[in-house]
Amino acid sequence: MKKPRAHLPAVFALALLLAGCIAQPVLNPADMTGKSAAALQNLWGKPDAVEKLADGGEIFTYKTSRAPEDFGGDPMCAADTRSGFMRCTDDILPRKKVEFYCDTHFTLRGGRVKDWQQQGNLCP
Repeated sequence: MKKPRAHLPAVFALALLLAGCIAQPVLNPADMTGKSAAALQNLWGKPDAVEKLADGGEIFTYKTSRAPEDFGGDPMCAADTRSGFMRCTDDILPRKKVEFYCDTHFTLRGGRVKDWQQQGNLCP
């Protein structure tokens, strides 16, 4: 019977470490409800903004964005239902720059997450 090799635990540990680098966890704001401010910052990092509320609570805001993209500037085309061919007009769709973002706001009271909300076109 062969003895296990001593380097196998190291190979296994390296595989786990690399898997952690590749697979980024998906952060679900709902999972933070009831958690402490420290636990929130441990998972989400330092907030991009902190707003102090009159009642002593706080709002932690985390911002996510992606580079703006240009849309438009193309001819307006539609499929002709009778012929099946595309018909295009000389009209040009106006160019428009679209910014993608998602702001996640956590409301904390007594040092714990009580509520959250998201706004933006990049939110899940």
